[in-house]
Amino acid sequence: MGIGRGKSDKIDIDGLIGSVNNENKATQEVSSLSEKVAELEQATKALNTAIDRADSIITGFNNSVKELQSKKIGAQVHPQTLQYNP
Repeated sequence: MGIGRGKSDKIDIDGLIGSVNNENKATQEVSSLSEKVAELEQATKALNTAIDRADSIITGFNNSVKELQSKKIGAQVHPQTLQYNP
């Protein structure tokens, strides 16, 4: 004689299917969130790279401006150019 369910015990098939569907949805959501996290990590790396490049460009520009400000320009202005002639 085997051990089994009595004839009056019913298995809730709809409940089991719903449970499986919920697990599948949860797995899909986890997968979707993992993809979004990976995309955000890539975007963060790209943004940090852009910031580093911008910092480098700004530093180079500032150094060039300082260098130009320290150089003397050998220009001469004719005295007549400075006179006011209305």
